[in-house]
Amino acid sequence: CWQQSLLPPWALALLVVPGLLFLPAWRRRIAAALALFLAAQLLIPLAYAYQDYYFYAANLFAVAALAFVFLGLLDSGLPRLVSLPLLFVPLAALFATYRADYFHLQAVRSFGGSGLTEAIKAYTPPHTVLVVAGEDWCAVIPYYAERKALMIRRGLENDSAYLDRAFADLADEEVAALVLTHDQRSNRTLVERAAAQFNLDTAPTFTHPTGDVYCSNFYRESILERLHGAHGYNQITTAAAPRPVSTPADPLIAIPAGAAPQVFDMVRPAPSHYRFAFGYGTWPLDGDRCLNMHAESDLVVPAPAAARRIHWQFGLVPTAYERDGDTTDGVVFIIEGESPHGTRRQLFRRVLDPVMEPADRGNQTADIPYSPLPGERLFFRTRNNGAADFDWSYTRRIIVD
Repeated sequence: CWQQSLLPPWALALLVVPGLLFLPAWRRRIAAALALFLAAQLLIPLAYAYQDYYFYAANLFAVAALAFVFLGLLDSGLPRLVSLPLLFVPLAALFATYRADYFHLQAVRSFGGSGLTEAIKAYTPPHTVLVVAGEDWCAVIPYYAERKALMIRRGLENDSAYLDRAFADLADEEVAALVLTHDQRSNRTLVERAAAQFNLDTAPTFTHPTGDVYCSNFYRESILERLHGAHGYNQITTAAAPRPVSTPADPLIAIPAGAAPQVFDMVRPAPSHYRFAFGYGTWPLDGDRCLNMHAESDLVVPAPAAARRIHWQFGLVPTAYERDGDTTDGVVFIIEGESPHGTRRQLFRRVLDPVMEPADRGNQTADIPYSPLPGERLFFRTRNNGAADFDWSYTRRIIVD
């Protein structure tokens, strides 16, 4: 690293050793500056061996040693025509070192980042958090992606106690992606652990030569839709395919507590589980962000013990019934209560058939009196009314209070 950040060792010795030998009046100062330069390297040798930026501060003392040599030359009685030109020897040597290495990096015109950080920035919401492994404590990826991040330090990637604490600290945050670089790209244990904790993809959603990104399942399908088009992000590729349509026989998916307030901001209290036919998605409708609950979807909301009412705004998007050719044959909207023992009771059921019933068009509202049973949770369901084609149903708002 001397050769990269300062001078080759032989060049530094060629300049400093003669000063120590032939400039006795300045010898102590030259030696002291040189000792301070070497001291830190001897105290923490591994840091200086692998990270050149440690030299930025220590090099001050090496430069001071060179300056003392030059001052000694000025005091030595040598003619100025000899001593002054010698000043340019260390300056020329320092410039040659810079020109050989750092100059090439600094000459590149760049706005920073890479296709990886640009894609992360584009595909994850601004409020979300990244989990990054393989970069040690170098936060370049979250810096250029403009996201908060948990940087997993080298050696802690499989430390269960550490990961338990670190992931618990993210309980009130929404984790949008796990980013693995270098040797951590093959760490399947970490992938599965983070995926289970934060509802992430278990295979890389997209890849860059420098890393793999496992995105939140809340955004996976919309990200893949964009990635399979002309996305424009340099060296970003994907081998992932859209998931098959979910059915009521598939297991429910737990919602991380930190994600629920942002991802399901139209639902109160925050839901605990979901199962959506085509994955999580939202539609803009009359200025609101509505939850895509295409027929055969389920959303689970814990019932507050003091609740007295269920308020549900729902409907079908107009293009489901205002279209040429085939249209929806209607959607069944259901609310069921489930006890901790699995016993269910139906609290609400309504069929919307906007093609046949004009009153079923547009936003619908149900206010249902409700007395919760101990530990009960509510299932908000959509089911087809014969066929699921064009059953583009949505939830605009759920309030249980």
